[in-house]
Amino acid sequence: MNLLRDQVMKLLKGLNQFFKKPRISNVSNKRLLNEAEFALYMGRSESWVSNLRKQGVLHDGKHFHYINDLVLYNREEIENDIISNIFR
Repeated sequence: MNLLRDQVMKLLKGLNQFFKKPRISNVSNKRLLNEAEFALYMGRSESWVSNLRKQGVLHDGKHFHYINDLVLYNREEIENDIISNIFR
C-alpha cells in the first residue's frame, strides 16, 4: 500500500512540476517550439531544457526537428516522455 501511495505522490509531484505552464496563447498553440519558447512554455529556464537532454528525457532525432538550421522541439512528445520518465 505504501508503494502505491509513493508512486501516486511521485506522479502528482512530477505533474505539478512539469505542467504548471503559463497561459501564453501564441506559444501554447504551437506544436513545435524552439528552446527558448519551450522553456517559457514549461515555466522554466533554458538550462532546464539542457538538463532534460543530459538526463536522457530528450532524445536526439525523436524530439529535435531541424528546420532552417533551428532546433525545434515537439511539445506533445516531450510532455508524454516527461510523464513516462517520472516512474523511472
